[in-house]
Amino acid sequence: MARTPLSAQQLFDSSRRCAEVLISEGPDVNTKALVEASGMSERTFFRNFPTKADCLRPLLVHGLVKFIEGLSRRVREAARPGSQSTPALIDLVAQSFAEAYHGESAVVDQGLADLLVGAAAYRRVWLDMQQETTEALTPTMARALGLDEEHIDVRLAAEAATDLAKESIRLMVSDGLTPAAAAAAVAAAQRRAPVLRTPAQLRLQGSLAG
Repeated sequence: MARTPLSAQQLFDSSRRCAEVLISEGPDVNTKALVEASGMSERTFFRNFPTKADCLRPLLVHGLVKFIEGLSRRVREAARPGSQSTPALIDLVAQSFAEAYHGESAVVDQGLADLLVGAAAYRRVWLDMQQETTEALTPTMARALGLDEEHIDVRLAAEAATDLAKESIRLMVSDGLTPAAAAAAVAAAQRRAPVLRTPAQLRLQGSLAG
């Protein structure tokens, strides 16, 4: 008799409980504690989470879905006839990140950010998802820009949005910023387009900073 796969909600709930254990006990907590927190048998746990760190993946996917849903909604609202505001796409991305990582899950999300940045095994799972994030953002970016999904501008916009999310999480950890403040800081840095500066400008900035 074929096993019935766990639903996305069941996986998310198990992942959330595992994250709470990891946040409270630390990244080196033994696997038995995670299996118990998940509510699964050991066999089912490893069937769904091939490595210990994979227990966080459904939680990360959940955050990604919220991020994309928020961005898609904002893009639709901005494109609506008679819309009173015409925000830059980067602003919509920053607002969507802040919304996805704020609210009732904020305490866990801050602890989760610390774990993803600070513990190598869990950081690998997070970084592995960056390409998945870019791919998932591409259709929304194509609609926002009115271009084909394969257009280079669309690909770069999706990658920039992925970078905003990644670097915002880093700032939440390193500087203790809220999701909204971190996203605003990264958006401001992206607007400065440091990659477009000339070496002379970079030297001048360095001397002023010194």
